[in-house]
Amino acid sequence: MRTTTPTAVALACTAVLTLTACGPFSDAAEAKPSPSATSSPPAAPDPLAGKDPAAALRDAYEETQRADTKDIRVSRTTGERQLQAYLTVTGEDWCYGSVTVMKAGAADIVTRNGVFALKGNEGFLEDHFKGRARPEPDDEGWISLKASDPSVAHLLGLCQEGLPAKTFPAERTNIRREPDTFSSQRRVAVFKSTAPGGAEITDRIMLDGTPYLVERQTGGPDFARTSYEKLRAATPSGNAGPA
Repeated sequence: MRTTTPTAVALACTAVLTLTACGPFSDAAEAKPSPSATSSPPAAPDPLAGKDPAAALRDAYEETQRADTKDIRVSRTTGERQLQAYLTVTGEDWCYGSVTVMKAGAADIVTRNGVFALKGNEGFLEDHFKGRARPEPDDEGWISLKASDPSVAHLLGLCQEGLPAKTFPAERTNIRREPDTFSSQRRVAVFKSTAPGGAEITDRIMLDGTPYLVERQTGGPDFARTSYEKLRAATPSGNAGPA
């Protein structure tokens, strides 16, 4: 997001997405695997052995947040909306990607430096601006709003998933470690805990090198799941997003 138009934003963001990953937790320039696949390689030393579960979990959240750029996939239920997003989060104020509101429509979003821009199809726009005036888009279809606009709070909440240490629920209780699983021959620790409202939180921590968070899921009516699919140490060059 910079001092350019949302049109330039879209072009710059497309270029950024082609960058090669250079994972901050290993020398391998590749995406970190999803914890979905299961196989059982030979046992390896457990880097979390003997650690307090709450401290180990907090450290893993912080390790993931240290990556300058994170590609994330988010599924969330917010009120009557069911959202799915594929986003790139760089630093603490730059976020861009696509969002789909189930049974409504989809949009591209960009936010940086207190400015939020979206470009959506008619179904998304009707859902988003229901009951309020719709601002005029620019020639390329982008609508710019202030990040403080209440109507974009649920979308900015998706971006906040790229800052896991900041959203770590301090009030969670009953943090315990469950049996490990494996993903692409890599060991994954599974932690469960209870959110303040009683919902169960499941965290999956990759034990490849320094332990880091690869997935968080919260159950209940406000279901949410975030997968951290790529973590990169280097901030992309160039500018993107409205100023």
